[in-house]
Amino acid sequence: KDGGAPEAKTADVAPDAVAEAPPWKRLVELVDKRFFLFGIVFAIGLAGAYPDLGRRGGPLVPAYSFSIGAVVVIFLISGLTLKTQELKNALLYVRFNVVVQLFNLGFIPVFGFGIVSILRLTALDDALLDGLIIALSVPTTINMCMVLTKTSGGNEAASLFNASFGNLVGIFVTPAWVLALLGESGSVSFAATILKLVYRVILPLAVGQLVQYFPSESVRPWIARHKPRLKRLSEVCLLLIVYSTFCTTFANGTSATAEDVVSIAAVAVSLLLFFMVVSWNLLGLSLWGFTPQDRVAGLFISTHKTVALGIPLITAIFGDDDNVGLYSVPLLVYHPSELIVGSLIAANLKAWVDAHTKPPVGGSGADGKHVAMESGVADTDAAAGARAAGDGGALPRPPPPSE
Repeated sequence: KDGGAPEAKTADVAPDAVAEAPPWKRLVELVDKRFFLFGIVFAIGLAGAYPDLGRRGGPLVPAYSFSIGAVVVIFLISGLTLKTQELKNALLYVRFNVVVQLFNLGFIPVFGFGIVSILRLTALDDALLDGLIIALSVPTTINMCMVLTKTSGGNEAASLFNASFGNLVGIFVTPAWVLALLGESGSVSFAATILKLVYRVILPLAVGQLVQYFPSESVRPWIARHKPRLKRLSEVCLLLIVYSTFCTTFANGTSATAEDVVSIAAVAVSLLLFFMVVSWNLLGLSLWGFTPQDRVAGLFISTHKTVALGIPLITAIFGDDDNVGLYSVPLLVYHPSELIVGSLIAANLKAWVDAHTKPPVGGSGADGKHVAMESGVADTDAAAGARAAGDGGALPRPPPPSE
């Protein structure tokens, strides 16, 4: 008994030591953790204060340094870090993969086009409405989907596959939707768009993949060792693109008012919430046979939209358009809303998964992860348990207070 006393004392002291961290250090840690969100605010503020520096034709030559250089770096890094070989384990989840991809890259753009068609009857700025269609046409997130799925107790393997696969397919699907839904209103040339995508997006991505799987023992360890730095470099490039696009918008002026921006932001957030409710109900249908883990992963995969791919694609397609900054606004609102909403419901989703999942026979795998699907067919006992629970169509509610 005496031997346990020092341990308890050490455990009691540790939280105090953490709590005594100076305010400036906690602020630095917060900025580092939410670097991109803080960076967006700073980049747009700087563009508004001094737009001539980064505007098209300005001293930073954004037509080459940002529209081409930064976009190429982003997709080169994507090619270096995207682990396509690891996706084969989840490739067999055919039914699940088809449902979430068709919802994310099919239903959402088409439904969004219908909503925008109605909103065009109002006084809302056309460029912002075009931007909303573009935002709803981009694929899902990768890192955010993975983090929220893991935190919520969802199927991580299915999340990784669909997030990565969606981003690869989105390189081709998103421009196709933009051309089909916007047409001439987006001032887009099909031939010019394809050419830009080839040398700014597809080639860098392919080069990154070739380098990643280059037959050398030193390449992959180097990539793994520097992955956090590569991620931060990609974020910096994204922020430079955001800064440049808004510099051009502020310098040339715009017909959009502050009321238009607030209205389109409200519409974007409302659509996100609507899509999440529809997706949750769809994935809960008994005909699919999805497990609770699948349903949680699908909720995030099917409704998220990536700024990491979306902003470079907007720049690649609309780099010469004076409204390129306004085209980015809906996506820049939609993206952080995903994180906020997902973080708010993650604990409730985890409690719901735990309450409606039977432990797998023989326990969990060596890595402690629950295997939710095998060969595309969900664990029928777990799925039946979820259906029998009578959870209805609403997202999980907070668990009752602990007894």
